[in-house]
Amino acid sequence: MANSTYGPKLIVNTTSSASTFGMLQVFRETYTGADGVEYIIAAVHNLTSANDSIYAIKRDKTVTAGFTYSEVVTSSGAALTKNKRYTFAKHMDRVYYTNGTDAIGWLYCNTAGTWTVGTMTNAPKSTILISGKSALWASGETDIRYSTGTALFTQSSTTVTGTGTTWTEWVQAGDLIGTGASPSTFYVVASVESDTSLTLTGAFAESTTSNTSYLNKRVVNRFVYWSAEEATNDWEAEGIYGGFAAGSLMVTDKVTGLHNYDDAILIFTKFKGFFIEGINPDDWTIPKQTRLPVGCVSHDSIISKENFLGWLSEKGFYVSSGNGLRFSDLQGSAYSEKVSAEFADIDPEVWHLVKSFVYKDSLYISVPASSIFSETDSSLSYSTGTVSVSDTSTSVTGSSTLWRGRIQPNDQIRFNSEVDSSGNALYYTVSAITSDTAITLDRAKSGTVSAVTYKIRKRRNCRILVLDTRTNIEKQSYGWTVFDNVNANGFAMLGTTLLYGSSTNGALYQFDTGGTLYGGNFSASATTARTDCGLPKQRKDFMALKQAAKGVGTLTITPYVDGVAKTAVTYAFGDSTNYVDVYFPRDGQPFRYVGNEIYLKYTLSGSNETLEILPPEYGFLPRPMGT
Repeated sequence: MANSTYGPKLIVNTTSSASTFGMLQVFRETYTGADGVEYIIAAVHNLTSANDSIYAIKRDKTVTAGFTYSEVVTSSGAALTKNKRYTFAKHMDRVYYTNGTDAIGWLYCNTAGTWTVGTMTNAPKSTILISGKSALWASGETDIRYSTGTALFTQSSTTVTGTGTTWTEWVQAGDLIGTGASPSTFYVVASVESDTSLTLTGAFAESTTSNTSYLNKRVVNRFVYWSAEEATNDWEAEGIYGGFAAGSLMVTDKVTGLHNYDDAILIFTKFKGFFIEGINPDDWTIPKQTRLPVGCVSHDSIISKENFLGWLSEKGFYVSSGNGLRFSDLQGSAYSEKVSAEFADIDPEVWHLVKSFVYKDSLYISVPASSIFSETDSSLSYSTGTVSVSDTSTSVTGSSTLWRGRIQPNDQIRFNSEVDSSGNALYYTVSAITSDTAITLDRAKSGTVSAVTYKIRKRRNCRILVLDTRTNIEKQSYGWTVFDNVNANGFAMLGTTLLYGSSTNGALYQFDTGGTLYGGNFSASATTARTDCGLPKQRKDFMALKQAAKGVGTLTITPYVDGVAKTAVTYAFGDSTNYVDVYFPRDGQPFRYVGNEIYLKYTLSGSNETLEILPPEYGFLPRPMGT
């Protein structure tokens, strides 16, 4: 029996937003300041600033929205690089943050509610932070650099010719190369033909050089560092509280995730896992390898609760199982083949967007959908103003455009209605946004355009899977639910309320009240949900279900058996206060189908329907044939 207080609801509510906010990245651990107030920490891509900001969000019943924002790390004072992705860690009495480019920063709220901020000036360049073993841990990057000799770069050509260079020894495919000692633009090396010749992945877009100085670098993200406690000014300094001395170690591959579980540090790469345990730092530099059959591709997907650990691998979402979890014996198994199939169509470039959160015994997993771009959805597109760009240039100039915070690197842009040689829509990828009227492309534009219309299309991160951890961990669940068209960017628990940040419009949403979701109310043309049941590829006999719902509107439940829609049932609701039972099927409408895959699709009619539906209280249980 499922407790009716658990599980997802179809409707969430916009609880607060700000007109200057773009994408909102929410830290999943709340922070309680010395003033006793609980805060959500969020990174914001401001629409009106050249830099990102860090905000603290707290409950405030005196305002209509119910929440108050406070800009802690200001967009004008901190000079945080624009449009970065952030990792947060709560350590001791501070919150630390990093974005892979700027210095690691920290926040602290005193007893008077006043915030202090700072940076760790000697900390390593870091993309991941966690707290564990009385230390702050970071995954750091190291640049391997080579600049011996000189190089000739030719405009519109992919060939670079060296003089006095030894490129076969020091340069390899995937390295970054640019002109000058500190290049403003880097190009990707496609291949190295000889000591004095290499090929770029895209044509050199700048003016032809004479033999000039250059820099080739290779970013290696194989290092893990730990700090002394509260080492705010020097990563290697002895801690304020007398903690362990700082240190570092190198693992075999790029670090893709760190996690603290029962005071053991897990280190994930794309292919395998390592762990550090014990209280002697001398032992930490030789991490032990777990028995994980797969690695991890998304740091924010790693989640643990009691005796299970979950993470996203290339092969799907995996979990450990069993009591008394020991890392020396740690192995993973697919959550289920059906659930893993939801991840099969993720673009490898956006694996890092997957985020997980446990709420009321349900596991929420936010993933990019298969249709990764949209230029028709108002929250996933932008086309205000006009643009100009010269032939062979990567620089795009806008007129009457407001790009900061509205678009991010890896969004795509189309000029007029250009098509490629096959007649398909021609898009260029945005690599950087430098102002409201200037963006940079990842490759040179072919042909000049002047003051033309354009379309930006943004990546979707628009699917949330919700699974009941009490049953799904052992693959015994009555089902799981998928929400589509939900652009979530991080989850956080504030009090008893689950909230998430929008990846498109700066809004903060919650799962606990009725209202609007993402681009509007649920409707047949906007957002639907479905509940999948039972183990995949197992022939089953399904009977009936009972759920509870409240709200106003018309709900249609359509059963699908092995992809084929069966007879739908429609329900009318008119009470937003009290839950009523929903029986499927109704009396006189028997539902008994046999199949390998069966799920129910929920659809709301009209444009102003609001409805909350709890997971099945009983029924819809798979019954294998022959039992």
